[in-house]
Amino acid sequence: MTVLGGQIVDYDPGNRTLTLGRIFSITTADRTANAGAFFGCSWTPETHVLGNGLRSYFKFRIANTGHGFTFAVIDGSNSANVCGAEAEQLGYSGNNLITPPIGYPKMGLEIDTSKNTSRDDPVSSASGQTGHAAIVYWGDEATVDDDNIHGLPSPPMPSRPAPRNPPPGDVSTTDSGIAYLPGSSLPTNVDIHVRVEVRRLTTNDAQHSNTYQIDAWIEKGNLKTDVISAMRNTTRPLDPNTAADIHLRDTPTIYDIQGGACSPALPCPSTNQVCGTDNLCYTKNFDTARLGFTNSQSSTSSSKDQTIYISDFFTTWIP
Repeated sequence: MTVLGGQIVDYDPGNRTLTLGRIFSITTADRTANAGAFFGCSWTPETHVLGNGLRSYFKFRIANTGHGFTFAVIDGSNSANVCGAEAEQLGYSGNNLITPPIGYPKMGLEIDTSKNTSRDDPVSSASGQTGHAAIVYWGDEATVDDDNIHGLPSPPMPSRPAPRNPPPGDVSTTDSGIAYLPGSSLPTNVDIHVRVEVRRLTTNDAQHSNTYQIDAWIEKGNLKTDVISAMRNTTRPLDPNTAADIHLRDTPTIYDIQGGACSPALPCPSTNQVCGTDNLCYTKNFDTARLGFTNSQSSTSSSKDQTIYISDFFTTWIP
């Protein structure tokens, strides 16, 4: 995998383990001199035709807690050198002013291990409840700084809206797009298994859009061997009733990007565009996709210096 932000991302091809978070000692001077550089992303070097979707599995283990990370499916128009910003933006949202930001359309499974009011993170009344998992997209299209704020964009929606990040009020709703992480305290040094499926449900040629179903299952620990075995088998769809600790689901509609005028005599300027019956150009979204992981550190406090190990990552693409 391609890595960006070598201080907080490392990939060992020998054991196929990705380390997110503090790789080396970060000094106070580092934080002062490189205040905006505490982001890290790792992407597959190749893109793949998204087709009817994908099924992915990976396992992670938290050694030290911090802000968290995302597993991201991004449009193939993004190169392998994109990344977001530091701290609560998790390397998924925002502009770090060093690399290009991650352009939309994109989908992410956020594993957030710290509450941040600026992200509208859910607040639990349960004692010791820490962290949540959520499906995220890209917020309001006018800015890259709100891509992982829950509940954005806010209604009323325009005619061709970005999909809405599941709102924090749905955190306790069964099979919604957001949920608390399993247990009343954040598990460290425990294997956590993740299965993600993206499946195209419908295509609307008139509206130039696709509707997808996104499912994510999260299982803490290694006791449910039958559940883990099923999660690992990406050659088959997972039964939605699989008894994992968490099941998230959302069904976003993603519209192709509307552009300028076209006609038989004035074709669209790009080969990735089609001229619609309304004589407007549309850039096709998710013809191809790139997969990866994003994370971040705080530039002000060592208390959020995390270490997370990702392993056993594999994907089956659905033609």
